[in-house]
Amino acid sequence: MAGNVILQVPIGLLADRYGRRTLLGICAAASCVGPLAAADQLALAAALWPLLIRLGRHSVRVLQQGIALLGEEFAVEDLPAQ
Repeated sequence: MAGNVILQVPIGLLADRYGRRTLLGICAAASCVGPLAAADQLALAAALWPLLIRLGRHSVRVLQQGIALLGEEFAVEDLPAQ
């Protein structure tokens, strides 16, 4: 959760600058590679926590960028409401 809170604005700025589809691909790739990198760091708690923060950031950003892309593709009237 810390990665989501701390890095929400920088990820949004990157999405505005480089495009949501590009950032979605980068976050999806990082979400796949992150657990592989975490496996090597299990013995070192000091190195594991920063990696888990980055992994959490990328995992949630996949969902958020997907929702942002849906908002760009469809009109507000076509999106489901609560």
